[in-house]
Parts: sequence; structure tokens; C-alpha cells
Amino acid sequence: MANPDDEKPTLDSAPKRPDEPARPDEQSEQSEQSEQSVPTWQELPEYAQTDLAPRGYDAAWFAAATPELRLTVLTLFVKLKGMNLWRFVGTESESQQGCLHFLCPSLAELKATLRDSADFTNPGSSQEDWDSRERRSVGALHFKHFPGWPESKVQAHIDPYGARLHSDLWFLVPVVPLGQLLAHLADPTGYTEVFRVRTLLLEQGWDPAPLVGV
Repeated sequence: MANPDDEKPTLDSAPKRPDEPARPDEQSEQSEQSEQSVPTWQELPEYAQTDLAPRGYDAAWFAAATPELRLTVLTLFVKLKGMNLWRFVGTESESQQGCLHFLCPSLAELKATLRDSADFTNPGSSQEDWDSRERRSVGALHFKHFPGWPESKVQAHIDPYGARLHSDLWFLVPVVPLGQLLAHLADPTGYTEVFRVRTLLLEQGWDPAPLVGV
């Protein structure tokens, strides 16, 4: 029987010198692993832990959640916190990949805030079926409430391509909002691609610490 120690090292198995650069395929793999990593509870900044834990996203929740679900919460936390809307998140309510589901302690105030903001579409007066979209072309926040849900339950997700633009003068060049809407319709499940959403938020300059860890 051959002695394993006698086997000649191949180019792939030969140890590299400390200063030897990684091969292109190794660099690609390392980059992919970095992009797919999601902060654990211990890797979050203290201010994020302080804001997340009372809503049910504590150390135990992070330990049990999948990386995709953790990143769902973190991307929505960063977006909502940065727009002063995290205060409307009361408690966790069966979130799914790409979708933060929460109970809102002050739904009337949330809808009034959205209605009064030039950055969002009017959520309307319905208590059963309503939504409000951020007027942004890329990385747009979207609130929804579905028929049959408890009145205080709200979904929030981030659309890679928003359906509405900010300007109220869209009718001057109607092809622009039409193209934006088509891009949104062509990407109906983009909000579930949480690693893609994180990349968009980082490119836009949102708080990186909760998204990549400290």
C-alpha cells in the first residue's frame, strides 16, 4: 500500500508561500463567500442590538434564523432606521425571506406619516388592503397590508426597481416612468434576493455596520 506521505504534491495541493497571491478562481470564491456572509448577533453594533432586541430580533432569534432571514431583517432595519420609520416596528410577526412582517403599535400614525411624505405614495383609507411605495427608482421601500391580516400587521420589503418615481412632473416625459414601471414588473421577486438588496443599499451609502458587521 502506498504511503500517502510519499505522494507528490500537485500544483493545486502544493502549499503557497505567504506572499503568493491567490489564483483568480480562489479570489472569486473568496469574494463570493464574503458577499454571502451575514452578520451574527455578536457581530452587530451595539446600537443595532439595542433597537432590534425589543422587537423580538434578539440573540436567540438570530441564532435560529437562516442567513437569508437575518439579512432580511438587517436590510429593512437599516432602511427603516435611516428614514426614521423603524419606530413603527412593534414586534416580529412571521417574517419571510425578503419581507419584514411586523405588528405596528400605531398604524394610524404610520399611514399618516406616509400620506404626508412626498417620498411615498398615499396608502389610502382602506384597513383591509393597502400599500405605499417609496418614490425611488432603485432600492425602493414598499409597505403592504393584505386582506385577512390583523389590522396592525404590516409587510415591508425593498424592491430593487421601484414602481414610482419621485417627480410629479412625470407626464412631461411619460416614457421615463413607463420604463421604470416595466423594469419593476420584469423583476417581480427581486425583493427576495436579499444579498442583491444589501449590495444596493451599500452602493447608495446606507449604514454599512449592521449589513456587514463590525
